[in-house]
Amino acid sequence: MEKQRYHDMDWLRVGAFFLLMLYHCGMIFVGWDFHIMNPQVLEEIQPPMIFLNQWRLPLLFAISGAGTWFALRRRTLSQFAGERTLRLFLPLCFGMIFIIPPQIYVEYRMKGVVDPGYWDFQLDVLKFVPYPDGGMFSWHHLWFVVYLFVFSLAAVPLFKYLRSDSGERKLTALRTWLAGSPWRLMAMATPMAAVYLSMDWRWGETHGLIDDPAALTRYFTVFLLGFVVMGNVDIRQQAVQSRKIFLIALALVFVPQRWMVYNLSQGHWSFYVFYQIFKSCYCWFMILTLVGYSAKYLTRGNRFLTYANEAVYPYYILHQSVMLVLAYWIVPLSWNPLAKFVVILLGMFGISGLIYEGLIRRFSLIRPLFGLRIKPPKPKLESTHSSTSLESA
Repeated sequence: MEKQRYHDMDWLRVGAFFLLMLYHCGMIFVGWDFHIMNPQVLEEIQPPMIFLNQWRLPLLFAISGAGTWFALRRRTLSQFAGERTLRLFLPLCFGMIFIIPPQIYVEYRMKGVVDPGYWDFQLDVLKFVPYPDGGMFSWHHLWFVVYLFVFSLAAVPLFKYLRSDSGERKLTALRTWLAGSPWRLMAMATPMAAVYLSMDWRWGETHGLIDDPAALTRYFTVFLLGFVVMGNVDIRQQAVQSRKIFLIALALVFVPQRWMVYNLSQGHWSFYVFYQIFKSCYCWFMILTLVGYSAKYLTRGNRFLTYANEAVYPYYILHQSVMLVLAYWIVPLSWNPLAKFVVILLGMFGISGLIYEGLIRRFSLIRPLFGLRIKPPKPKLESTHSSTSLESA
């Protein structure tokens, strides 16, 4: 078994979660439907929000697929399923009971749905009545954890087959074929396009799992693409060599795809078909571009990356609750909206960091509730194995 740490994948994971948290903060000010919305829109942040919108989540699921490949190299399938349950399902259950309710409380308070007094509200959470129809129980932003847990367990039969002689030969043959040409890698946008074309016209994206077939299928497809593509040395080398091709292709599909967004209602049905194809290509080409450039330039680790790699999952679990509680107090103020955005953003990262550093990171019994191993790892600048903390993605 090759022993190597892919620091570029660590940087991608940390960066992807950072962009996700930044995006969530922007949702308060961008004018799109959200739990708490500032009355004045910050038009300046709309272009970067639009730029991030279609690839930020697929990137996370692709990275998680790669993390699954790394994890399975060192575990039996039963060990893998047990670890996923401990590091995904346990934090999900804890989060739905204790981390998510403050988000719902401040949203309901702003809408006048609940009376003051958080303790009574928390007791109502334990009635397990679903949000949003007057209920207090939801997974909110932790839907990503739900889907990743489902994908991990649903794919176990596939992983079992890929461990057989026949499955291993076919996976190796597929990876060898993909590594032979950048155009073959780019053609892997086809499965995503098939999902978009066959399902997106009928179903929206709800994050509700059982009523979300289009998003469920789309993200599972990207998860499997990450598993196949992003963990292979030869494919990664091809991505490095072809990174400029991917970047040019990305630019070529981005402009017409954005134009189509604003003209869908006026076009023929064939217009919609081309839009979905361009959208799939834009998303996948962005992932390939990021993989290629990160594998070229982000090959070194440091103490910050070691720290951030462990911290990013607890930060993710905490951030939206901290953010919305801050927004509850700050949004009604008569400040400039940019000042509100900056204060909420800095407060979100600062308070989440204080909770992580002062409580989560230091106490063994609390760590598993936020997806961390029970015993804090020994401080190391470098690691000698290839699994990385992608395994907890």
